[in-house]
Amino acid sequence: LLFFSIFSPLSDRLSFDAFIQTKKYLKLNKSKSKESNSIISNPIIISFPTISLVVQGLIIYFTTGWLKMGKEWVLDYSATEFTLNIDMAVTETGKQFHSICPRKILKFLTFSVLIAERYIPIFIFLLPQNFKWLMR
Repeated sequence: LLFFSIFSPLSDRLSFDAFIQTKKYLKLNKSKSKESNSIISNPIIISFPTISLVVQGLIIYFTTGWLKMGKEWVLDYSATEFTLNIDMAVTETGKQFHSICPRKILKFLTFSVLIAERYIPIFIFLLPQNFKWLMR
């Protein structure tokens, strides 16, 4: 991810300075049409480095979702409960959450993580560009 972020224009689009510059430009050019303002305030950059960043992130989630094949994940959905029982890894907030949270909710959280990691990357990757209202 870091390698392709070197070649992508992250500082031009995702930095605080770019946000301030866009706001200043829009403030100075209020008389222009709304179409030109929306193009300037919401630029879309499609290049090999930016596509590579997105694809790498999706591949990471997709593969971790499909590598979770143990019985804790697939049969009894107790992986979250096991994780919260590890004393060396859990924080005080995790211990309190484990003490007040019912087992059914922990099973639901395990199931939802499994489904999210397996299927959401597929939908994001296959999402057509025609649904711009979903891409906001």
